[in-house]
Amino acid sequence: NLSHEFITPINVIFSVIQLLENVDISDKDQLVSIYSKYKKPVKVNCLRIYRTINNIIDTLRLDYENIEMNFKNINIVELVEEIVTYIAKYSNNINIIFDTEFEERLVYFDPEHLERIILNILSNAIKYNKVNGNIDVIVKDKNEEVHIEVSDTGVGIPKDKKDIIFDI
Repeated sequence: NLSHEFITPINVIFSVIQLLENVDISDKDQLVSIYSKYKKPVKVNCLRIYRTINNIIDTLRLDYENIEMNFKNINIVELVEEIVTYIAKYSNNINIIFDTEFEERLVYFDPEHLERIILNILSNAIKYNKVNGNIDVIVKDKNEEVHIEVSDTGVGIPKDKKDIIFDI
């Protein structure tokens, strides 16, 4: 799995580089066309490698030291909406819908770690979804707790993995 998480995005980036090596650099129209067509996949795959590296670093930190948390009172609705809006730009043929039961809720949490968790969940929801599929992200109030629910039209998590998906 780990090699796949690196090899797939590197292959995409490398393919674009090979394509650019075969372009007549004096043909500005062709360069602009290729740049416009491939800048998004290159950026998305660079971000994918970046997230994978951060996940590896966090896993190693858990093994060797405590991860330092930086708790703050943050409007969780605003943060989740910003993440969803950002990811929606790169969701290629996936419809992402954000909804909330309230407009503002201050919650004491580490925004960087929550952002990484949500990005990983949304990344998997996109990766394992069907073409023109849907992802719903809803912030709900459950007995004075805030719940962030993510559902999608993808293949789902195998039953034998559901109990261990949050294990490290």
